[in-house]
Amino acid sequence: MLPTEAVEAVLRRALQAGADFAEVYAERSLKRRMRVRSARLEEAISGLDYGAGIRLFFGPQVVYVYTNHLTREGLLEALETLLRARGALGRVDERGQGGLDFRKRTPQGLHAGANPITLDFSLQALGLWVEEGKAQYPLENFAVSGNLLELLQGVEGLGAELGWHPMGPSALGSPLVAVAELSFAGA
Repeated sequence: MLPTEAVEAVLRRALQAGADFAEVYAERSLKRRMRVRSARLEEAISGLDYGAGIRLFFGPQVVYVYTNHLTREGLLEALETLLRARGALGRVDERGQGGLDFRKRTPQGLHAGANPITLDFSLQALGLWVEEGKAQYPLENFAVSGNLLELLQGVEGLGAELGWHPMGPSALGSPLVAVAELSFAGA
């Protein structure tokens, strides 16, 4: 599925960057789901998960990135994004600055899904990398994950403006929400 030369280039670059261990995981799986209620089909969904994850170990620190750009260039670009994000970058500082800004970008739908029992989720998104309160560059195709109950418990503030997001024939309205903590991995 992945060109051997591309995987070797990624592993070589990861070790050059100081990783103690690096791995590349490729995924291609077809998922189907049907919901039947009272002998009536209410929903039928089919989807393809297709992409590659790169995980690096720096001592006890583990960092991860996922991409669906499976060329040598796409994998190396994802790796470089991960290496830039490693360390203090991407963390919100004591003044509340830094991290990710989703306001000017659009969520892309479910990446790995949502568990209706545990309320764990993973959402594919686009966003902006923010440092010292200023957008630095766009981030594309990263995953945001967590647990819905923990996310709601970690809400630290709400924006004053209400943003509307079209969803088929209706729309969903929500203010900006600041949360204490959110896991992400991006390409």
